[in-house]
Amino acid sequence: MVVTPRHFLDFINHYVSLFVEKRSELEDQKLHLNIGLRKIDETVAQVEELRGQLSIKNSELKSANEKAETKLQQMLLDQNEAEKRREASVAMQAELAEKELIVRERTHKVESELEQVEPAVAEAREAVSGIRKKQLSEIRSLNNPPAMVKLTMESVCVLLGETVIDWTAVRKVIVRDDFISSIVNFDTDQISRALKNKLEKSYLNNPDYTFENANRASNACGPLLKWVVAQVKYSDMLLRIEPLRAELRALTESAKVTRTQAQETEALVVDLERSIQQYKDEYALLIAEAETLKVTMATVQTKVSRSEGLLHSLSAEQERWGVESSSFEDQMKTIVGDTLLGAAFIVYAGYFDQLARHELLSLWQRSLGAARVQFRDDIALSEYLSTADERLHWQACGLPVDDLCSENAIMLHRFKRYPLTIDPSGQAANFLTKLHQDKKMIVTSFLDNAFRKNLESALRFGNTLLVHDAENFDPILNPVLNRELYRNGGRVLIKIGDQEIDFSPAFSIILCTRNPTVHFAPDVCSRVTFVNFTITRASLQSQCLNAVLKSERPDVDQKRIDLLTLQGDFRRRLRHLEKALLESLNTSKGKILDDDSVITTLESLKREAADINQKFAETDVVTAEVESVRSQYHSLAAASSAVYFSLEQLTHVHFLYQFSLDFFLDIFAHVLHHNANLSALKDRNERLRVIDRDLFRTTYQRVSVALHQRDRHLFAFLLAMIKLEGSGTGDDITPSEYEYFMRGPQASSAITENGDADLSAGATQLPEGVHQCLLQLQESIAGRPFRDVMSHVQNNSAEWAEYLSSAVPEQHVPVCWAQDTELLA
Repeated sequence: MVVTPRHFLDFINHYVSLFVEKRSELEDQKLHLNIGLRKIDETVAQVEELRGQLSIKNSELKSANEKAETKLQQMLLDQNEAEKRREASVAMQAELAEKELIVRERTHKVESELEQVEPAVAEAREAVSGIRKKQLSEIRSLNNPPAMVKLTMESVCVLLGETVIDWTAVRKVIVRDDFISSIVNFDTDQISRALKNKLEKSYLNNPDYTFENANRASNACGPLLKWVVAQVKYSDMLLRIEPLRAELRALTESAKVTRTQAQETEALVVDLERSIQQYKDEYALLIAEAETLKVTMATVQTKVSRSEGLLHSLSAEQERWGVESSSFEDQMKTIVGDTLLGAAFIVYAGYFDQLARHELLSLWQRSLGAARVQFRDDIALSEYLSTADERLHWQACGLPVDDLCSENAIMLHRFKRYPLTIDPSGQAANFLTKLHQDKKMIVTSFLDNAFRKNLESALRFGNTLLVHDAENFDPILNPVLNRELYRNGGRVLIKIGDQEIDFSPAFSIILCTRNPTVHFAPDVCSRVTFVNFTITRASLQSQCLNAVLKSERPDVDQKRIDLLTLQGDFRRRLRHLEKALLESLNTSKGKILDDDSVITTLESLKREAADINQKFAETDVVTAEVESVRSQYHSLAAASSAVYFSLEQLTHVHFLYQFSLDFFLDIFAHVLHHNANLSALKDRNERLRVIDRDLFRTTYQRVSVALHQRDRHLFAFLLAMIKLEGSGTGDDITPSEYEYFMRGPQASSAITENGDADLSAGATQLPEGVHQCLLQLQESIAGRPFRDVMSHVQNNSAEWAEYLSSAVPEQHVPVCWAQDTELLA
């Protein structure tokens, strides 16, 4: 490859865009991570705050429960008291009813007794009321009234409680204005027993003391006498029923007291019931408050539990984000050096193989170190210049899993000058076809007659054009590679030959050659980005391993493909979930715990991530099974890769000894799919042994016909070395043995002395110099399997003579090694 100024300009452009991209990426990532970490720290603080609230709420709940219990006890005490009072009230009411019944009975009896005399009293009272004032005046005017008048009026005055000695005193009573009214309103209860007895003795017992006599004496005296008699009789009745009346009064008073007590008790019961209702209301409020506190505590506890679970599940992310956040400063310090290395790698390293790329990178790192430009010592450019999702997508499109192919895919993804791939194995073409399968890719060749037509179509419609046989480069592509675009009105045009073609911004072109030895002109080198897909030992080994698995164990190969796809999906989904997790933390408003939707989203994301991790872990069983089977064919794949690279080494023997990868893959495919020795075999171990054997045989048979006779032994020796190294029996060739077989015997005094002692007639038959080789052979090989070779020559001269003179000496090899040694057949 020729390095031109265009390479440097491309390097500058890549550096600028890569620096801007990485700086923006770091700043955004730092912002997102710091916000996420701050949200987590806020959540930790909020959880502690919620725990404090829980403690306070717990104290409040305890206090509310204690108050409620106190109210309940007070309510129960008052309720018991109310029940007792209510029972007492009921008893009092019953007692009162009983007493009132007795009072009614006694009252009825008294009234019945009094009813006998009350009419006479009433009649007398009415008669007295009928006495006219004139009649009283007549009596007052009498100076010496009739005896009956005097007797009657004295009895009236005595009954009224007046003290009368003579008629004059009587007249003073009679003349009073209230005389008649005092008689009418006289209270019989005022008559004492003594007064009654006096009246009876002094007046009523007098035979002349009659109504008729008094009425004849005076019309006013008759009614007055009748009144006196009625009052005395009424008084007598009252005195006779006085015990009954006293009992009635006592009963009435007792009933009154009982009624008052009953009313007081009822009022107390009402007060107690009012108090009980108040306690009930207060108790209900306290219980409601306690329930509210319980609900609040349950809500807070749930939130705390969810938060603790969320924080626990986020602990790994928090730790990782913390480490990443702390590394941002270091990354910003090395961003200049890192992007310089990345840009240089994209522009300059694509043409070289993996070893040369490593040497270039080391050289650039030393130059940066000398210029004191900081860079990361452990930088992995394939990871720095691509994302994990991109690499997984490339692998899903058939890109082999090795650093060289990943680096090449990065160059194909980030190019600014259209790429030219060196693809001896065709892997790049297959990868690009799958990569662009969603868009229409036009595959053509510089040798294709329709090349120009395909080019014009791709330019117009924005297709990707894959052009094979780039070694036959057509300069008509120069305007395309130079991007010589111009505008005409609203159209973007490019001139191909003498024709103006509309240029679509979606257009892309990839050149491809399968010839790894082709040399391109400097003008071509300056216009393209080289991407070398020359196969490596690891990628060829992987390719051969997959091919033999697909042939011998298609079930395991399908499992492997499915497993890679599944694990790729799992890894991709886990990364997307982590990004979604960080995005949810960044987009949440306020505190996380105040937004249930954010918590739910975070929990859902972590739950899904845990499910994926579990499923990913479950694939370990299948992975172990696949790897167990793959390990059985690993030695064959390694040997196959070694065989191909031994073919490449033959160019050092002669420049015409050039064998393509297709040539070797054809041999490998023939051994796998068209091998008659496998047709009758079912045992997998036996089939593997036959494939391994026939791979070496077929390779030797097909290659040896193209080699000079003297070089065939060398090639056979190379194959034998590969066979021994991959046999797994521990028979690897040591450096001293390799030196012996490649350079021959090295003369030494010890060997010469021993040789002189062992020479005999048999030994002298050997060609010149051969006996020296045999002497060193019996001493140089590890384990000394040829320790008796010289004795064998002496004792079996005829056998050695036949071997030396035979046209097919390999069929007459003397058994000159120790019998306890197993040699490769």
